[in-house]
Amino acid sequence: MRPAASFRTSVALCAVLAVALRAPFLGTPLGVDEGGLAFVAEHWARRGSSLYGAQWLDRPPLLVLLVRVAVAAGGQTGVRVLGALAAVALVALAALLARAIAGARAGTGAAVVCAVLASSIALQAVYTPAELLAAVPASASVLCLVAALRSGRLAALVAAGALAVAAALVKQSFLDAGLAGIVFLLACVVCRPPPFRPAWVAAWGAGAALPLAAVVLASGLGFVDGGELPYALIGFRIAALHTLGGAGAPLTTRAMRLAVPALLSGLGLALLLAPAGLRRAGRERVIAATLVAWLAGGLAGVGGGGVYWAHYLIEIVPVTAVLAGIALAHAPSPVRVAIAGVAVVLAAGASFGAVDYLADHRPHAVERAVGRYIHAHARPGDTQYVLYARANVLYYGALPTPFPYDWSLMMRVQTGARPALYRLLASPRRPTWLVPWQNDDAWRLDRGAAVDTLLRRDYRVAATVAGHEILHRVDTAPHGGAVRRG
Repeated sequence: MRPAASFRTSVALCAVLAVALRAPFLGTPLGVDEGGLAFVAEHWARRGSSLYGAQWLDRPPLLVLLVRVAVAAGGQTGVRVLGALAAVALVALAALLARAIAGARAGTGAAVVCAVLASSIALQAVYTPAELLAAVPASASVLCLVAALRSGRLAALVAAGALAVAAALVKQSFLDAGLAGIVFLLACVVCRPPPFRPAWVAAWGAGAALPLAAVVLASGLGFVDGGELPYALIGFRIAALHTLGGAGAPLTTRAMRLAVPALLSGLGLALLLAPAGLRRAGRERVIAATLVAWLAGGLAGVGGGGVYWAHYLIEIVPVTAVLAGIALAHAPSPVRVAIAGVAVVLAAGASFGAVDYLADHRPHAVERAVGRYIHAHARPGDTQYVLYARANVLYYGALPTPFPYDWSLMMRVQTGARPALYRLLASPRRPTWLVPWQNDDAWRLDRGAAVDTLLRRDYRVAATVAGHEILHRVDTAPHGGAVRRG
C-alpha cells in the first residue's frame, strides 16, 4: 500500500481495536462518578440554589455539559458511547501527533499503544472517566502547537490555547496542555525557529481566553454560579487534600496503588520507551521541550490528587503513546513487533479476565436495582437521597433530591454540610425516599446520633433490595399502599 493509505488503515484498525476492547462493558451500569455526573447533568438548571442548579459539584462546567449531551442522547448507553468516541479520538490524535514529529511509522506505533491504553480495564478507561474526556482537548492542543511550528499559522496557536483551557474545564487537574503551550512559546522565543513571530504569544493567549469568556457568559446567564466555581474547582480540592491527609492510609501508600494498574495495563512498559522517544525528538529542541512539559504536567496532575484511582493515569496516556511511538519508529522490526504484540496480549488478557469478572460480580448492579425500585414506586413530586452517598443510585432513581451534596467527600469537607443535612431531615422538605447506604457512624458524620433519631422518628422500611433498606417517609404512603420487603 502507499505510505499514506497504509497509515490511515493502521490507525483505523487501532481505532477498531480500542472500540472492541470496550465492547464488553457497554451495558455495565454507571459507576458512582459516572452516575453522579449524569444525575447532576440531568438536573442542571438555570438560576438554581447551588453551583449547578440545585446541585453542588467540584467538577468544571464543560464536563457537566458533555455528560448532559450524552445522557440526553442515550442515557446510560450515551455515556458509554461518549467514552468510546473519546478513546477513538485519542488514538487518532496520538497517531497524527507522532507522525507530525517523527513520521508515519511513529504514528502507527503511537496508535497501537494508545488504543491499548485508552481502552484498558486496568486503568478503568473502558468506562467514561473525566480523565478520558479531558485527554482529548489536551492532546489536540499539543497537536496544534506542532502544526503551528510546521505551518506558521496563527489559527493553530489560537486553537491550541483554546483547547488547553478546555481540557482544564473538563478536569481541573489537566493543566498539562497549558504547561506545554507556555513552554512551547518560551522555547520559540529562545530558539527562534523560522516560522516564529511574536504574535504567536498573543494568538495563544487569545485562544486561551475564549473558553474562559464562555464560562463568564454561562455565569451571567445563570447556568453556573461563577462566584462559587473557583472554590469548587480549586479551594475544595485543597481542603479535600487536608481532610484526606488526616484519615486512612498514608499518602505514599495511597500513591502506590497506581503501580499495579500501571503494570497490568502496559503503561509502565510504554513509559520505559519514553526516554528513547525524547532523545529522538530532541533533534528539534522546541518540540522536545514541549513534550517534556506535557509529560511533566501530566505526572503532576496524576500525583496532585489526595486519593489515587487507576483512571488518574489516563492523563499521561497520550504523551506516553506519542513518545513510545517515536521510540518504536527507530527500533528494529522484530522489537517493534514484539512490543506491539506484548501490548495487545496484555490488553486482551485483561479484557478476557474482566469479562469473567463482569459475569460473576455485575459491578454497580446493586445500585441500579435500588434506584430502579425507587423510580418504579415513586409518585409525582417525590424526592430522594442516599446516606452518605451513592450518587449513581440517584441517577437510576430518576427523582430530584433536596440536598445539594451527593458524594461522601463533600459531606466530610464542606463545613456546613452536616448541619444542613440535620435541618433537612427534621424539616417538611425531607426526602420522600431515603437509602442509608453507609453506616451512620462512617467518618463520624452522625455525631450524637442525630440522623439515627430522625430516621427512627420519620421513616419506615418500604423494601430491602439486595441487602439495602429503602426508607419511606411516614407521613406519605409509598406507591402501592402497604410496606414492602423485597
